[in-house]
Amino acid sequence: MSLIQRFTTRFIPLLLCLAGCNTTYIQRSEGVPKEIEPDQVATAIGAAEEALLDDRPQVALDWMRAASALEGLPSSQRSRVQRLLEISAERFLDSLSDEDAPPELLAEILDLEIPRQLAVTGALRGARLLVERGDYNDAFELIERIDRRFPAHHLRPEAGRLLVESGLALSELKSGWFSSNRDNAFAALEYCSINYPLTPRGDLVYRRLAEMYEEDQRWFLAIARHEELTQNFPQSPLVPYSLARVPHLLLESIESPEYDRNALLTARQDLERWLDDYEGHELTEQVRFDLTDSLVRLTLSDLDIAGFYHTVGNVPGTRFHAARAVEEASLAGDDDLRAQAERMLDRLPPPEDAP
Repeated sequence: MSLIQRFTTRFIPLLLCLAGCNTTYIQRSEGVPKEIEPDQVATAIGAAEEALLDDRPQVALDWMRAASALEGLPSSQRSRVQRLLEISAERFLDSLSDEDAPPELLAEILDLEIPRQLAVTGALRGARLLVERGDYNDAFELIERIDRRFPAHHLRPEAGRLLVESGLALSELKSGWFSSNRDNAFAALEYCSINYPLTPRGDLVYRRLAEMYEEDQRWFLAIARHEELTQNFPQSPLVPYSLARVPHLLLESIESPEYDRNALLTARQDLERWLDDYEGHELTEQVRFDLTDSLVRLTLSDLDIAGFYHTVGNVPGTRFHAARAVEEASLAGDDDLRAQAERMLDRLPPPEDAP
């Protein structure tokens, strides 16, 4: 059997099912109507109370879901329905062990007309099980659903923790035939950085995003994530790394020293400041290398400008940029560039004779 035939035999039926089936994991209890009339509310309350006594919380929940959908109930009756709805929903969640309740069922709890705190608790429990099962993208998408429906829910710290774990795990997985784990990782990590910017271990999110953007040579996005790390997590042990990486990536982004001198100066200043603050850190050698690189490029920039001024006969301009090139080459320890700049100065007339 060919590869195409095997694919058709195994996967096409599955795809057709996924496209045409609407699986519901929470089935309505037998004998409980989806809708009731106002004059049936008292009966529904009695049925719910009896179901709770018999330890059948889903039956009670279904009766109260039907009753709570009615409008115009007397306040005393509305309060009783709401209280029973909360009790039955809580007991229904308690009745579901992690072994018996698939995450998909817990995710559907989010769509039930039950109090927000219980809906979020159940759905986030499903997200946690998805993470434990290794379905990181499904967990991320479920947390997105929770946030869309209840933006300020009470379990945001737990949601942030699961997002960090899911995003980092996705970023380390290889992509398959039907999904791009890298794209999913970008989505989950960026969502976390925007909606949970201060979540514990969020510094790892910013660092991983910066690394991934750097791998794609998207220098300024990588720089932005390193800067956000240092701003949002100033006490993180990753701060020295990010502060060193920002000027390094800035140097990577510069294509022409003639037109990017300000960027070169910024990189130089950042690197010198880093050495003042973190001398002796394990990245010191790399930072010194980058500082030398920035100084060499600044020297080349000044030599180019000095050459232009020399061509047009601007002696003061030539002298200024050649002298600055001597200083920069000296700091870089580049004797050849320093000698080149000094020869340019030697060809100039003495300052008192210059027009």
